[in-house]
Amino acid sequence: MKIHICVLLILMTISILPLVGCGESESQEQTTDPGAIIEKAVVSGSSVQSYRAVFDTSSTFDGEAENNVSQIEFVAPDQYRQTSTDKDGTSENIRIGNIVYSRDSDDAYWGFREEESPIEFPPPGPGLFVRSEFSDYVDKVNWGELTHETIDGTECLHFSGEVDMNLVVDDQIIDIEKEQGELNAEQLRYMDQMRRSEQTIELWIGTDDYIVRQERSVSRSLDPWRADEEERWFDATMLIRYYDFNAPISIEAPADAKPWDDLMVPTPVPEKTTP
Repeated sequence: MKIHICVLLILMTISILPLVGCGESESQEQTTDPGAIIEKAVVSGSSVQSYRAVFDTSSTFDGEAENNVSQIEFVAPDQYRQTSTDKDGTSENIRIGNIVYSRDSDDAYWGFREEESPIEFPPPGPGLFVRSEFSDYVDKVNWGELTHETIDGTECLHFSGEVDMNLVVDDQIIDIEKEQGELNAEQLRYMDQMRRSEQTIELWIGTDDYIVRQERSVSRSLDPWRADEEERWFDATMLIRYYDFNAPISIEAPADAKPWDDLMVPTPVPEKTTP
């Protein structure tokens, strides 16, 4: 999969809270409970059987800017089609069950291979940044409600929150200490860099069905491999828009696909002859 993102994506879950005062008749001025609304959005997203999405990622690292745009179609439980375009060209990926098909723009054939692991991307339902399948963190976002906005004709609740990096790092230190004991100097340096990282997440959730229509992550992190040199920051923004929920989407295997092992056989190099 050709999505070049070296961004610190801190994917988190939101603890289950009682749903209070978020009926459809609720006015925009009334206070909502972000945690409860987001939890309901996760549940609603899990019921979506198909969708389309556009992932637009922009990043800057060491003065070099990159952009990747991926168009995705997903059909539950384990089928997707993805087309990604960046400065190196276009790549395509299809997954049907455990079989993954892929090719780049300069490939003559599709290659395929079998994966043992379950599908990891794209998410099985809208809401990449708040789905428990993609998160090791709980209650690490300080959510606030913003003014309602309309996305593709649907009125949406709009939430924004900053990830509390100190809580994230504290949890990671506890896990490491349980596994190995005291952290070494390299790990301590990395944890200090993580504390200086930043990430803000925005969600647009439909007021009619509580399905995530759009989400955005803006993050900033240090390059962990430059310990004794000048600091280099990595800045990234990912905007995801979801649409065509439960639409009839057909995903089929490419007819000309060949096993990856066959396509990866190197071309023989002619031996040099001595004159």
